[in-house]
Amino acid sequence: MKTISLQISRTLDAQMKRLARKSGQKKEDLIKEALEMYSGEKVNHPSCLELAVDLAGCVEASSDLSSNKNHLNGYGE
Repeated sequence: MKTISLQISRTLDAQMKRLARKSGQKKEDLIKEALEMYSGEKVNHPSCLELAVDLAGCVEASSDLSSNKNHLNGYGE
């Protein structure tokens, strides 16, 4: 691997330290991941759950919809 050196502001360094602590990653891994995402080599798409998290539990209905065959009467006709 190739080694690079760069200077960053104290603010950015503090943000990276917090993010590294929170994610359990090293700062160098965060930088690599950010560069990969920026260059388009790594695309981090959200999961279906992440996209629909605000929709979970928003519908009021019977609790037995998936198991009670009476709810299927007329379905597909």
